[in-house]
Amino acid sequence: MAIPFLKITQSDRDALIYNMQEEKVANNFYTAMQNLYGINVFENISKSETMHMKHVKALLDNFGIDNPVSGKYEAAGSFMDAGLERMYNDMISTGNISVTDALKESAKFEEMDIRDLKAFVESTQNTSIESTLNMLINASGNHLRAFVKNLKTRGIEYTPQYLSQEEFNGIISSSGKSKGNGNCIYSK
Repeated sequence: MAIPFLKITQSDRDALIYNMQEEKVANNFYTAMQNLYGINVFENISKSETMHMKHVKALLDNFGIDNPVSGKYEAAGSFMDAGLERMYNDMISTGNISVTDALKESAKFEEMDIRDLKAFVESTQNTSIESTLNMLINASGNHLRAFVKNLKTRGIEYTPQYLSQEEFNGIISSSGKSKGNGNCIYSK
């Protein structure tokens, strides 16, 4: 076990535990949708979510926090947080209906993730946590753009569910701050 390099608050600890599980929801859902529909956007973003989990795990390790997605919670669709497990199951049910429904669920999830991450950033005083969460916010913006772009190629305009229209428009119209930039286009 790593020796914590900084003290963190209980709020920071809870946020990291929740965020690790939220990243796993995304990874598990996108992997399942990739297996079902075989389109690049799900494959590319599920790989990205794996990297996000590694970043959050590094923080968990640095602060001596047990990984909430290991052991009996390592299996796809299994979560310590019952609410996240219900959300995952609901997403799978909806995503299984059609590729369009899967893309809408994905966009909705990325919106929720952005909202949650921003709230976590505002509540922490820890710069290492803040830096990692800001990186995840940028990545989630890229993912949101990719899902919205894939919906648009199918003639569907996505309406934001969790973000204000103004915040959503700002994310969609930006070019992205990291690789990806929403260019995971439909290929099946």
